[in-house]
Amino acid sequence: MDPAVVVAFGALALTLIAVPGPDWAFYLVLGHLAGRVLATRPSLTRVATRTAGVAMIVVGVALLVERAVGSL
Repeated sequence: MDPAVVVAFGALALTLIAVPGPDWAFYLVLGHLAGRVLATRPSLTRVATRTAGVAMIVVGVALLVERAVGSL
C-alpha cells in the first residue's frame, strides 16, 4: 500500500477521534484528503478523485450550514 494512503487514512482516523460526533467534519476531512491521496495518479483518476473530493466538501459545508440554521 502506498505510504501516502496510510498517512492520509491515519490522519483521517485521528481527526474523527478528536472531533467526535459532527458528520460534516468527516466529509470535509475526507474531501480534503481525497485530493492529496491520489494526486500522483493518472489524470482520469485524478479528475474523478478531485470531483468526488469537491462533492464531499460541498456535502460537509451543507451539513454544517444545516446544523447552524437548525440551532437558531
